[in-house]
Amino acid sequence: MPEYNIDSINFHDIPLGGRHGQKAVGANVTITAHNDYPVSFEVPPLGFAVLVPNCDASLPYIPVAEAVTEMIHVQGKSDVSAIGLGVVREIPDTLVKTCPRSDSSPLDHFMEHYLHGEDARIFVRGRKIPDSDTPEWISDILESITVPLEFPGQSFGNRIREFSLTEVDFKLPSPFADPGDPDAVPRVSGTIGVLAVLPDQLSNMDVGVNSIRSTADLIYEGDKLGELNLNEWQPANSTKFKDEGDTLLNVTSRVVDVPLTITNGSVFSDVISRMFFGGEDIFLGVQAAVDAKVGTVLGDLALKGVPANGTIPVKGSFW
Repeated sequence: MPEYNIDSINFHDIPLGGRHGQKAVGANVTITAHNDYPVSFEVPPLGFAVLVPNCDASLPYIPVAEAVTEMIHVQGKSDVSAIGLGVVREIPDTLVKTCPRSDSSPLDHFMEHYLHGEDARIFVRGRKIPDSDTPEWISDILESITVPLEFPGQSFGNRIREFSLTEVDFKLPSPFADPGDPDAVPRVSGTIGVLAVLPDQLSNMDVGVNSIRSTADLIYEGDKLGELNLNEWQPANSTKFKDEGDTLLNVTSRVVDVPLTITNGSVFSDVISRMFFGGEDIFLGVQAAVDAKVGTVLGDLALKGVPANGTIPVKGSFW
């Protein structure tokens, strides 16, 4: 493979036609490579299948999209740009099925790299285009070749503008509860708010968040006091809007009686003391990993481990 640059990728919803108004996800991709040789020619439109790695290398790759290139004009000793148009018609079951001895699917592995700004490997294999003028011998050669490409990631580390828990209500543990009893741990209720910036590549897609879950560390004055464990999926609502050129997604979810695991008793005691006797509001820092079920025209996709930081205001003085 020559060196190449993926100059642009944009996803958008496209109609498939038919009576039921089904839609698919389309992708426009531009790739540039340099032609080191003094030759010029034209490459006819070519078809490709786009695949992602399976659970392990012994299993076949998973096809996720079909793509076709426009006519490519190759000039000697110059950069060459190839424009590809891709379509994702459905989400294969093998893509979202949990791998053996794991709690992650092939999609989870792919998105883990993508969401952390790392290149995620995909594979491209030649595919015949029905009723095409492309010579059959070219299609036969391309069908026998599978090449890896690095799909550029988009870090979400700086895309969560706000993560908050408002209308907070602390429920202290029962002094009569036995160890291991659900009433033996503090519980927190409140409204989770997440304000996220969508990557430009996804801004033209109809997406929304319908469920979230999270694990979060609570910090007080630089010290960790405990962990919130929202292990079950919680219903969520989201709205999409524009702000100064960015596409934002505002997500809210009401959570009730989330267990709080205390990891530092002295810090927790200090917080409780100030809540009851200090008479002033307290602000807790939160460092969270958020999972979200994102609704698309193809169905729900689960994004896992999106990092988020924020604050939790706690009203002082319960008396």
